Amino acid sequence: PALSSEISFKHVVIDKSPPENPWIKAAADLDGDGKTDIIIGGAKGPLVWYRNPDWAKFIVAESGYNSVGAAVADIDGDRDLDIALGGVVWYENPGSGVALGKAHWKPHLIEMRRGHDIKAGNWIQHIPKAFEFLPARGVGGVA
Repeated sequence: PALSSEISFKHVVIDKSPPENPWIKAAADLDGDGKTDIIIGGAKGPLVWYRNPDWAKFIVAESGYNSVGAAVADIDGDRDLDIALGGVVWYENPGSGVALGKAHWKPHLIEMRRGHDIKAGNWIQHIPKAFEFLPARGVGGVA
């Protein structure tokens, strides 16, 4: 049987004015409500997140990054998800709840280079709260 007959999709526009050149795209539960939110970043800003299910739009950063990739993880070990961009900067989630939409996401500089894709994880299992980034630079490069 054809797979398309078993799965149905609904087209939903969540923002009629999204960030220009939306190169950064990620999905994660940023507010801790059990629903997957959407993160979009324009090539030069802004970086925004959309709260599921009402798709309210919130600003994480107006600009200040040069990246096309994002990773979402609990970087600082406080049990909420933070956003890292291309090995350049990571934004600290101010905390779960409704007020999260209006709260300030504190930026933390990783390094002053242009970044591309990024993966985040704890590859050193014997060190608690050790978080590492694997940024890719240029064509096929890993820094």
